[in-house]
Amino acid sequence: MSRIRSIHPGLSTDEAYMAMSLAAKAAWPLLWTECDDDGVFEWKPLVLKAKIFPADNIDMGSVLKEYETLQCVKSYELDGRMYGVVRNFIRFQRPKKPNSRKLIPVELRTFVGLNEDGTRPVRNQFGTGGENQCQMEDEGGSRRKKEDSEIEEPPPSSATQYAFEDGIIRLSEKDFSKWQASFSCLDLRAELIGLSKWASEQQGNWFHAVKGALAKRNRTVLEARGKAKEFRTMSGMDGVL
Repeated sequence: MSRIRSIHPGLSTDEAYMAMSLAAKAAWPLLWTECDDDGVFEWKPLVLKAKIFPADNIDMGSVLKEYETLQCVKSYELDGRMYGVVRNFIRFQRPKKPNSRKLIPVELRTFVGLNEDGTRPVRNQFGTGGENQCQMEDEGGSRRKKEDSEIEEPPPSSATQYAFEDGIIRLSEKDFSKWQASFSCLDLRAELIGLSKWASEQQGNWFHAVKGALAKRNRTVLEARGKAKEFRTMSGMDGVL
């Protein structure tokens, strides 16, 4: 049964979305309507083609493989049936009364946006629409000042409040705001969630490692935008769309 889903305004500038073929771009938000509230869909290319492209000659199997290559979805087998899951689905699709079929393997929980224990993030953890985003203010961990933005990871404390906390990554409001301004091409919260496990595996200060990874990804998006603009200019399409 198809469901109504939301489209985030930053979708068009998402790096993976910009790299998709036209067919994959057209099918991407429609695939979400075939997912359950956990972001799981049945991996049936013919059925999906009939629902998403009923009047078009599109190879839905190739489209699904394209999504896998771009790390937008992952496929898996459960009880002899093939399923797929959409990356960060739970982060952006937040029904008031989610209905879970409990079909997500443990290793794919964080891929769809669940907590590692399988629970859903608290409702106000990710700010979208008219909701206020969580703020990240360190109310009391140890810190050192260096170039006005570098901090050491504060020790865990039940009294400590963060605007963002996922695994080892814990940021104050001040540092989060600076990163948001510095890496303006990215959806910072989504990127931090994706980097959380990787950050815990790094040696040394996670802050510098994560900051470097975000800077590299931000440059990649800027370069992709520049190439797209150059192509439109050369083809005489600049200003048309």
